[in-house]
Amino acid sequence: MSHRAELNTMSASDRQALVDLMLAYLNDDIVDDHMMIIHSGLEIFTGHRAYFGAMEAWLNANGGSAYVPLPMWNSADPIPPEFNVVKPEDDGTARPSLVNLNPGIPKPPQYEPPAVCDFEDPADLGDAINGWHGSVHCAIGGTMCNIMIASAAPIFWCWHAFVDHIYWDWQQCSVTCPNTVGDTLGWATQKLRVAGLKLGGVARIPHFILERPPFRLPIPLPDPPPFLPKPFRMRHDEPAATHDHEHVADEERPEFSRTPAEFGHSVRAPAAFARLLRGPRVIAQSVSSGRQIRRGRTVDLTVLSEED
Repeated sequence: MSHRAELNTMSASDRQALVDLMLAYLNDDIVDDHMMIIHSGLEIFTGHRAYFGAMEAWLNANGGSAYVPLPMWNSADPIPPEFNVVKPEDDGTARPSLVNLNPGIPKPPQYEPPAVCDFEDPADLGDAINGWHGSVHCAIGGTMCNIMIASAAPIFWCWHAFVDHIYWDWQQCSVTCPNTVGDTLGWATQKLRVAGLKLGGVARIPHFILERPPFRLPIPLPDPPPFLPKPFRMRHDEPAATHDHEHVADEERPEFSRTPAEFGHSVRAPAAFARLLRGPRVIAQSVSSGRQIRRGRTVDLTVLSEED
């Protein structure tokens, strides 16, 4: 399933309207900005996405919202005749014309889903795709084969929308790793599951190791998740110097209490949520929070053990 229209399936009138808008947007400064993009690793995707994202914002503001997201051009298909054009320099100096309107270079099968999901890291995908991406540029020739001015050709933008769609496909088989540090093991496991990940190995460190200087590591008790029924809140005791917020508890609700010495907390919660408060606290995870990784991957955790 695509989130972008295919350029060659649009009507000739729509393609002409789009290319006219693109030519109105382009100028020497915008063409020069292309050289700011790192053409390798993850940046080949994120840099170009930001680059044509600015064009999409301009289209939205100038009557071109029907062409957002920007349509993509498949390199296996001929370049439509409406896109056989290059924007001249601001002073009217012509730039080289496109040479080959039918490069006939299809997308390699390893970049099609589900095969694209075999790339563990988007930087590896970017590095792998770069050679094929560049071969299409130079198979077209002319302005498209000159990195310094390639973006003066409107087809450049639809070509990079196609390249971006490969990254979009990869993102569909990837998820963002949540932050579990400070969570109980049970709550961390649930966060991983909701994110589409699995709990891997669990390394346990006796709590007394981190309670002795210089290793003492205070583990704060997080506020309850937002779906806890109101007006329930958790109460815990911390030194005033390190505690800048208040917690209240609904005394009418069933309670669960414990005072684990390793955390120095007194906890009250409804019985329904008691299991979320039990167990050791996570102090490290094998995948950095915020990192995109393949769906279904395991994440190892390191926890403070409640046993000596």
